[in-house]
Amino acid sequence: KLRAYNLQDEGYDTVDANLMLGHQADEREYWAAVEILADLAVRSVRLLTNNPAKIEDLRGYGIAITERVPMQPSIHVDNAAYLQTKVARMRHLLNLPPAPPTLAGSSLPADLTARVSLLQERIAQHRAQRGTPYFTLAYAQSLDGSIAAQRGQPLALSGNVSMTLTHALRAAHDAILVGVGTLLADDPRLTVRRVAGSDPRPVVLDSTLRTPPTARIFEHPCAPLILTTARADAATRTALTARGAEIVVLPADVRGQVDLAAANAALADHDLHSVMVEGGATVLARFVVARSVNYAVVTVAPRLVGGLPALQSEETARTGVARLLDVSYTPAGDDLIIWGEPAWTA
Repeated sequence: KLRAYNLQDEGYDTVDANLMLGHQADEREYWAAVEILADLAVRSVRLLTNNPAKIEDLRGYGIAITERVPMQPSIHVDNAAYLQTKVARMRHLLNLPPAPPTLAGSSLPADLTARVSLLQERIAQHRAQRGTPYFTLAYAQSLDGSIAAQRGQPLALSGNVSMTLTHALRAAHDAILVGVGTLLADDPRLTVRRVAGSDPRPVVLDSTLRTPPTARIFEHPCAPLILTTARADAATRTALTARGAEIVVLPADVRGQVDLAAANAALADHDLHSVMVEGGATVLARFVVARSVNYAVVTVAPRLVGGLPALQSEETARTGVARLLDVSYTPAGDDLIIWGEPAWTA
């Protein structure tokens, strides 16, 4: 059993773990239960089970099953993938939420798939209860908290599994938001490629419209939404609009940046109810300072970089400490994924 559990911790489901160890998918035997029932002169039972094989085997021994009493376990992040396997591969009779269609056919391990599914449930509940956009902060950092090299150059931190997770998270959201600094440094595509699913609409915070017309987001299936301020040049607005972008002019904050409260309202107006905030460091810090984070998914890579901190802002120290609640830790190859809902101290 312990060896099977270790294999499950590595991402194998309960059936594959048993088969890899040379066992059958389910090796339960019921003769001992039959003998006990015979000693008690019990010939019929109401059976508490979700497993039809148990009913079939006991009936094969001559035990009459008058009724199956179902069990409905509490489904949470640590057992969802296990229960899905019980239903899909062992015929267990359970009412489970469907696995997210965005992950169909992906190579993402079952435990990560289950966590993405539960995040989608959080998003749906938030939308039903509040109607405001749900913001997921998702980024990768080194062990020493660096998100980029010292001079701000791009730095590849995520391993293969955690990169696939990033694409699954993208597919789980309506929009993906970055700052213009990330756009200029990395020229990201912001699409879903490693899993099956819809591409989120790209959103760029760009207070002065530095987005180049040659950026790869203009090859995106969805029209880029660029949130800017009155500081933006009219000619640049025209050029970017001609490239297919939708430009929305919003109020600026005291630093001249796009006001986040106004940005949140604009996203809601565009029916973008779930937003994955992917970076860079300045944008991540702004959302933390504004306490506009509903959930965090942080990939920690086993590297020491000594570079740019993930949350770079003079204001973060004055906003109070955010502690993650309902926190989970999931290995993803050599990386560690930390999941949780931030709660700020006063």
